[in-house]
Amino acid sequence: MSTKTVSNVIAQLFARRAGEIGLDQAGFCARTGITAGELFALDGRISGDKHLRMLALAEHLPLQLADFHLSLPDLSHAFPDLAALWANCRTPREGIAAYLKYRCVIGELDFVHFAQTPDRLQLDYVNEGAWHPVPVSALGNFNVILAIARYLSPDSTDDVIIDLQGKLPIPPHLIERALNARIRYSQERNRLIYTSRALDRPFPLFNVVPHDYVAQKLDVRRQQILAHGQFLPQIETMLHSWMRDAGLDDSELALERLCEHFHISRWTLSRRLKRENCTFQSLLMRVRGEEARRMLAETDLPVREISDQVGFISQSSLSRFFREQWGISPSHYRAQLR
Repeated sequence: MSTKTVSNVIAQLFARRAGEIGLDQAGFCARTGITAGELFALDGRISGDKHLRMLALAEHLPLQLADFHLSLPDLSHAFPDLAALWANCRTPREGIAAYLKYRCVIGELDFVHFAQTPDRLQLDYVNEGAWHPVPVSALGNFNVILAIARYLSPDSTDDVIIDLQGKLPIPPHLIERALNARIRYSQERNRLIYTSRALDRPFPLFNVVPHDYVAQKLDVRRQQILAHGQFLPQIETMLHSWMRDAGLDDSELALERLCEHFHISRWTLSRRLKRENCTFQSLLMRVRGEEARRMLAETDLPVREISDQVGFISQSSLSRFFREQWGISPSHYRAQLR
């Protein structure tokens, strides 16, 4: 988790809430491992492991509806470039796609599985590395998506269902009233189901010039975040690409290709990965697991065939890996997404 990062703006919001219950900045930093320098650095980032400790602390903080940004103007104070782009897209569907593309500017620790039809979007939120349900983070992300869709199509009607793992210390009916959505606590997943006939309706105020300008700025920022001084993301991206192109069932061949590509020895590759608390074998297994998870979500291929394509020695090996990493079987994981 130390190689993943989250914007320190999120930490600042939690630190202010902690201050309201008597936990001063020094206490907040001591509980989370976040230094004062990291907390207030301009365009700063917090490592994923520290962010997870902050989420654990957040379980003990009193929550209010005001803690969740319910409009794009609210978001513009914390993330002006993101809010500017999300508020100026061709359609609500494109606005949500822009959210998915650039959300790493906020944080790259969590991810969203996305499925769509002409009139319906389904987004499943997962916080990577979280050891317990994280309904706070899920609801915060779902609020952003709703804000984008409704801003870009203000006169349309929609139907919204939000499923949250665990519970929040806020009565569901208050959130339902604020978001005009149905809220269901203690569900198996964090999921947003958004139904509207206006997903592809053109936004009448769309302006291509500022849209492209802000998108170019965010593209630069996104690339900086994904490759900031780290070797591991480059290796990971390459393994994903190779696996999607032709499969990657031979770990020795993968290692040889990486060394040839970067013009380094196996020893150097191992040493550079070790600096980032990783080994080649653990990274390869992670990529295989992520590709298996993607294929389970996006295809109807049998689990055995997916296991072969991503390089697990058997279907039982893939099942064992899934249970160790995510606590469920591949077939159960696929069923949750359908």
